[in-house]
Amino acid sequence: MGSVLTLLAASLLLEGVEIRSRWVAAAAVALLGFSLLANVAEMKVGGDFYERESAYNRAELAALELIRDDVDPGAIPEADPMPIYPHRDLTFNAGDYFSFIDAHGSPVDSPGDLTSAPDDAREGADALLLRLRPFAAEPGGEPASDGAAPLVGPTLNAQVEAEGACNEVAPILPDGPALATFAVPPEGIYFEAERGQAAITMGRFANDVTVRLPPAGEEGTLVVPADTSEVPWRAGFSLPGGGRVCTAG
Repeated sequence: MGSVLTLLAASLLLEGVEIRSRWVAAAAVALLGFSLLANVAEMKVGGDFYERESAYNRAELAALELIRDDVDPGAIPEADPMPIYPHRDLTFNAGDYFSFIDAHGSPVDSPGDLTSAPDDAREGADALLLRLRPFAAEPGGEPASDGAAPLVGPTLNAQVEAEGACNEVAPILPDGPALATFAVPPEGIYFEAERGQAAITMGRFANDVTVRLPPAGEEGTLVVPADTSEVPWRAGFSLPGGGRVCTAG
């Protein structure tokens, strides 16, 4: 943009002026060329930013549509505590958005805009789902008396063995917590930590579990409300001293 304005200003100021020196003309052309290259690079950076932000917004809107039946119509997709930059541009409320798509159609391909989005956009979608329809582990509960244990995902410092409807989780190095990720079944998860409070982080569409839940206590039950997507949530457990992670009864 700066090069264009400079070119326009120069054309007005030099109107009627004859440049006799070839060196001066060549230098002006070279200077203009370098300036144009700099502007093209700046436009590419800006274009890349808006392309990423567009993918982020589409993923968030696709997630919003998944919870349409349960979300507060006054909820704002991007509000506190989200950072103003680079996000905080989806500041309309959910009710207005749903009215718009009912009248004009959806601007997103849900769930296509979730599954094909960059990982940071999928992380943003996971965070939005928990922010606008929060859930957390509740104290108490019990494991299922039969059936399969929750499927195991990535682990760190953890040895996991399935026994009936439960996974027995033991730390490999006793001084550190056992970290293990499990797919949350429709019945939910019952958990016990051997020593101290369990910590839980959630993930669904993103590669990792990054969204923290409130403190979970030493035992409890985690049930995730259903929506229109069949993609399961994953729960990452940090269990001091190890413990059990079971299908809830």
